[in-house]
Amino acid sequence: MTHHNIIHGQKKRNTKSTPEYRSWCSMKGRCFNENNHAYPNYGGRGITVCDQWKDDFLAFFNYMGKKPDNKYSIDRINNDGNYEPGNVRWADSRTQNKNRRSLPLRNRIYVNCLSCRTKLPSSPTKIRKYCNYKCLSVHKSKLVHENCIICKKKFSMHRFEKLAKRQYCSKQCYNEGQRQNQIIKKCALCDNTFVINKKNRVHCSSECRTIGNEKRKKEKG
Repeated sequence: MTHHNIIHGQKKRNTKSTPEYRSWCSMKGRCFNENNHAYPNYGGRGITVCDQWKDDFLAFFNYMGKKPDNKYSIDRINNDGNYEPGNVRWADSRTQNKNRRSLPLRNRIYVNCLSCRTKLPSSPTKIRKYCNYKCLSVHKSKLVHENCIICKKKFSMHRFEKLAKRQYCSKQCYNEGQRQNQIIKKCALCDNTFVINKKNRVHCSSECRTIGNEKRKKEKG
């Protein structure tokens, strides 16, 4: 790769490479590097880079030119086509979102927006949480912050959770809190010991409770 660096001069030792050179390297990584996180959606689907651009950055740069802006990246016009002349362009995120391939119905799942509870189509690998930025800001404005009574860490929760008196930041802290509040008592009917979290409970099971209630009714009658 050294002779290519000398020709185009956009990747030199100990200096930052140009955005066009980084886009070219990322394009090849998605198509040829099996360890790349995006490989299943590109190289795994058979998407490749044409022979003209695969090992020659200068040919790629002469066709594509410079990026109009840092917000632009490589976009394939045909999502099932390769990276080749006639099928690539510089495009912003908004244009690329409109040009996304639709997921098969078997791979599509639906989730509820955390703010307005509207059903959203999503993918198993990247689950959506909000419809748009408006729902995101509305949901964040309704969050309140409290301190966990076990680990004393701050955690965020929704307002309706505050009304329900949520006191723990996680399930682990909840289990620890329940363990600390446990009381060992003897059943008033069968004298068996049992663990409780409520002080007013006097029977070990529902059967003992029903028998005890019947005895009280007979005594009162």
